[in-house]
Amino acid sequence: AQVKAGVPNAISLVAAGVGSWFCSIYLVQQHQGATGVALLAVATQWTTLVLMPASSWGGVVLRELAQQRLRTDSHRTLWPTLWRLMGRNVLVTAVLGVVVLLAWHWIEQGYRMQGMDLFELMLVSVGAALVSSAHGVLERALITWQKQWQLMLFAFAGLLAQVACTLAFVSHALAAVQWGLMLSVTLAGGLSLWFLRREVTCTRAA
Repeated sequence: AQVKAGVPNAISLVAAGVGSWFCSIYLVQQHQGATGVALLAVATQWTTLVLMPASSWGGVVLRELAQQRLRTDSHRTLWPTLWRLMGRNVLVTAVLGVVVLLAWHWIEQGYRMQGMDLFELMLVSVGAALVSSAHGVLERALITWQKQWQLMLFAFAGLLAQVACTLAFVSHALAAVQWGLMLSVTLAGGLSLWFLRREVTCTRAA
């Protein structure tokens, strides 16, 4: 039963890996060359660092949401819990993002990428990280309420949007890759919010 429950998550991870390679390596190599791949790698590296706190306490979020589900009044208290957890993730991510952006000049010098628009790319990357930090809580909420198949569909919708955005604009600007990522998590997060409000809250309230 546990293996079966994990199938949609496994499919989502494989699809996300393929999509990430296609958008951030293949398409960038085709349109921006090796320099574009290197710039994006640097931005992604720092985005991962910015997201580290929100990612590292994912298990704590799952535990808290699991406890929340066992409450008899969970349909009334779910949203305050979700907003609190998302707010904490976004706040910590924003603080780290600001620190990274303030240090962009030294980062640029350290990687010898002066004059390559690294700041613009990192700015969009931090924005994508903020949305991702909030979306991570919604993902864990859907997992807690055993809605993995719906989560997989939302992830696929976001992935399609990411690929479409990157295909359309990567030839004009490298930042299109990160804009595509932001669009992906925004769409998936919006669908998750809509589903949680329509199905989980309403079902428990009934």
